[in-house]
Amino acid sequence: MFNLGLRTTELVVPKRTFKNEAHLIDGSNMFCRAHSSTLGKTIRKFMAMFGRIPKNSKYIAVVFDDAQYTWRHELLPNYKSNRSFRWDLEQLFIVRNLLHYRGIRVIASKKYEADDLIASASSLFKCPVYIHSEDKDFFQLLTENVSLIKDHKLFTVSSLEKSLGFTPSSFLEYQILVGDTVDKIPGMPMWGKDSAKEYLQKYGSLEGILANKSKLPTKLKNGLNKGIDDLQLMRKLLTLKKNILKKDVSYFETKPANTSKLSEIALTHGVMLNNFL
Repeated sequence: MFNLGLRTTELVVPKRTFKNEAHLIDGSNMFCRAHSSTLGKTIRKFMAMFGRIPKNSKYIAVVFDDAQYTWRHELLPNYKSNRSFRWDLEQLFIVRNLLHYRGIRVIASKKYEADDLIASASSLFKCPVYIHSEDKDFFQLLTENVSLIKDHKLFTVSSLEKSLGFTPSSFLEYQILVGDTVDKIPGMPMWGKDSAKEYLQKYGSLEGILANKSKLPTKLKNGLNKGIDDLQLMRKLLTLKKNILKKDVSYFETKPANTSKLSEIALTHGVMLNNFL
């Protein structure tokens, strides 16, 4: 343990005028990227990532995956069966306590994945919403007031279309065609990224592709014929739920920090939390 020379009274939260915006953080994604062999290093890396979130935001929530078996596993038993990451529960407990004592809303569910909880939360706000994650699935949620911060870039409806050539709805249909290898969702046989993008742009939607199936190359047409019965299943698996959190937006408001508890954790694990405040 390091002696940082900190007393509980030395952690001071600056006075701020809060900005009417919401930040929804994919905590599981962030924790995986911050995870290290030592607890102190994990805490420092997680806090450094979290430190990029504007501290004067009125609404902040960090969302974690607690569910081991969800409705998606019921539909597709092999769902996420290729995942090898194992949670370090001690490290996760400390990180979540830090957020709690900082006054940040921590959300998790034994029934729903973090992606669905974030999707549901994003639909509750009238103010600007910023989702923080490296997960491309969130592209489908973009609206005039919902943006995604991914790879240190801000994605909006217009920038998504400009940079990747998709609208939020067409990106979902792109995923239906190509599948998601990260989550072990298969997609349509014979379809790849280039063909999916080409024909979605040509015919406007998956419905448009199906209406013009006879004009497709034989390989792609055969792939659709083979996978046609799974199209609705793929859509259901890949569509994020927006109706599972029944909360008023006040539920997500940043609360006063417990500086005594934060100082205690800082001293115990040899970390500096100034940027965290």
